[in-house]
Amino acid sequence: MTVWRAGSFTPVLGTTFTATARWGGGAEADASDVTPTALALVAIDDAGRDDRYEQFTLVFEGSSDAPLEQGTYVVTHDQIELDVLFLVPLEDRNGIRRYASYFSVPAPEPDGSDRAVDERKIP
Repeated sequence: MTVWRAGSFTPVLGTTFTATARWGGGAEADASDVTPTALALVAIDDAGRDDRYEQFTLVFEGSSDAPLEQGTYVVTHDQIELDVLFLVPLEDRNGIRRYASYFSVPAPEPDGSDRAVDERKIP
């Protein structure tokens, strides 16, 4: 399991991701109700960290012509391997819709390595 950190997204800040399908938690995504939507990553907001967790928010902008509802989407990018993101619509302004994706991940070990995650506890 990949542990995404704010720094994982720094190299792709200002580039375009594509939301291609809604993901309902099953084995397959449903692309029938989603027009592929370009989303520019415009900000990586540090929401703080402590000994246990690192929190950050990715902020995307897309056209308000094909708005996405709040939900989990298959999101692709040509430079990083990303599976799904939960997107929250924030606002529409001048034809641009902003979205946020919130992260709270285990803080790294003192040596910088990722903490072990017991995937059996993840529903």
